[in-house]
Amino acid sequence: MRSRLRTLEVRLILSGICALGLIGPIEQASASATPGNHNFCTPVWLQPLGQAGDRCAAGHDDWGHITSVVIETADRAGCVNYEGWYGELYRSWFCVSRNSSGAVSVPKDGGSYDGIIRNNNLSYGGSFRGGYLCCWNY
Repeated sequence: MRSRLRTLEVRLILSGICALGLIGPIEQASASATPGNHNFCTPVWLQPLGQAGDRCAAGHDDWGHITSVVIETADRAGCVNYEGWYGELYRSWFCVSRNSSGAVSVPKDGGSYDGIIRNNNLSYGGSFRGGYLCCWNY
């Protein structure tokens, strides 16, 4: 019951922010990684943070054209970010608790970016989903 209330609270907050036009449509729909967008690592089992297999990247299918990246967690806390061609991260990880979702906006600056998610739990692996909103033209 508590996780359902938390999910509802997150959806209401994100819907309000989207209504104000502060963030794009993927954040409004971030409770699901599938709202007409592209999924990646769906579903995927990620190892505990710091171990091999603790993260999963979208790949280069829509390289450079993504606008937002989403994570949907199940039984563990997780984080979302975006990276460059060589795996360099461009911002701090944005982390959410278990049974929730969150998103980060990607700059529309002509750069080439890739969505990435990771497990944020140090002790246990977990199931995660990733998604991204695509595409914009230069």
